[in-house]
Amino acid sequence: MALWGMTAAAGLRTSSGACLRCGRRDGGLGWFTAGAARRWGTPVTLAAAAVPAAYGATRFAWAAGIPLGISPEFLAMMQETGMVYAGLGLASMALLGTLLTLGLIQRWGSVFPRWIPWLGGRRVPILLAAIPAGLVSVVVVPAGATYLRIFTSGISTGIPFDAVNWATGAPTLLWVVWGPLLAAATLAYYLKRRTGCPRCGREG
Repeated sequence: MALWGMTAAAGLRTSSGACLRCGRRDGGLGWFTAGAARRWGTPVTLAAAAVPAAYGATRFAWAAGIPLGISPEFLAMMQETGMVYAGLGLASMALLGTLLTLGLIQRWGSVFPRWIPWLGGRRVPILLAAIPAGLVSVVVVPAGATYLRIFTSGISTGIPFDAVNWATGAPTLLWVVWGPLLAAATLAYYLKRRTGCPRCGREG
């Protein structure tokens, strides 16, 4: 699959007169220039960070005993069974995802903070951020689609999802849009940080 994608990309670059290595061409590529990515990358990244933040907020609230988006009865059941603690772990991962996503538009996402031993002040390798973010953007879409299929098919899961208990499913249904948003944020990060092409010499 990857080979087909690389072949298609090479064909498109050849037909458009773009560099086979970096994809740049004379006259720029509109939205795919570093300058353009600085403009549209920030709102896209903020939107991508908001999705795991919304998921984490509901689960943190449940762990604190606040029935945010669920009925008090369902919260009591989760407290009795320990489900709130599982949700707390997932919320912590979601918070980490939010912070790492925001790193795509923060200085510390491009340069290691000074307090990090041996690495402080050095540039963050582009692929160190782009590869994990890209992988997550691919994984969350089918995961969200699975939840969407479950909730719309009427399959019994034992977890209520209705107007009162909307938070049991609504945040996970957003994963369908989270993937494309995170992919776009990752692309913007890459476009902003990539250096001049050693093959064609083009910048930006």
